[in-house]
Amino acid sequence: MNWISKHIWEVLLASILINVIGLYFVGQRIYWGYLRSHFVKTSPNYVQQSKRELFSSLSIGPEDIVFIGNSIIDACEWSELFNNKHIKNRGIRSDNIKGIHDRIDLVITGKPRKIFIMAGINDLIGNRGSQHIKKYFEKICLKVEHISPTTQVYIFSVLPINRRHREFKFDSEEIIETNKQLKALSEKSPRLTFIELHNHFLNEYGELDSVYSYDGMHLNGQGYVLWKELAEGHVEEDLSL
Repeated sequence: MNWISKHIWEVLLASILINVIGLYFVGQRIYWGYLRSHFVKTSPNYVQQSKRELFSSLSIGPEDIVFIGNSIIDACEWSELFNNKHIKNRGIRSDNIKGIHDRIDLVITGKPRKIFIMAGINDLIGNRGSQHIKKYFEKICLKVEHISPTTQVYIFSVLPINRRHREFKFDSEEIIETNKQLKALSEKSPRLTFIELHNHFLNEYGELDSVYSYDGMHLNGQGYVLWKELAEGHVEEDLSL
């Protein structure tokens, strides 16, 4: 009888322990689910807002060169890459052309010497085509012309993608068309310059070469080194001549 009682208690204790462990994991799922529903879903907007607030407190002057754009701009240490202390990074992850348009005033009120813009890929991902991208680039250029007419604006071509690394819902031809539109826009004013990057990053299949990217869209170190080689003349160009 004692043996049976002992066995029952052991089973009971094991059952209680299993239930406690089960409740712990259920509680963990509920807790992390709560965090995801309240924070993770808004994290891109939170990051963008934090960056905007930070940039609004940082100054830009007439000797400065500003790189503005999406995560591809944000990810690089431009001032170190070009060894130029006047280069300011105003890239924000996940930003699109409208977002850049909406915050360009924070840049041009300081009347910088040059502005380099990289935008478009997030718009194509968001199913906003080349005409939408061109329209907001035109608006940006009008703002610059009105507020800081001596600033030279450089438009980087949209970089290629590689479908072997990740899935994209738009065709590579949309990137080519967007670049055609941006190049045509840059030819309308001597204060605009189009910088061709796209073709220099292609592999033999017409996609972003894996040598320059790990995920099929963003660049690695070698990619930024090539970018420097392609843009260096424009960054160092003396506009006073």
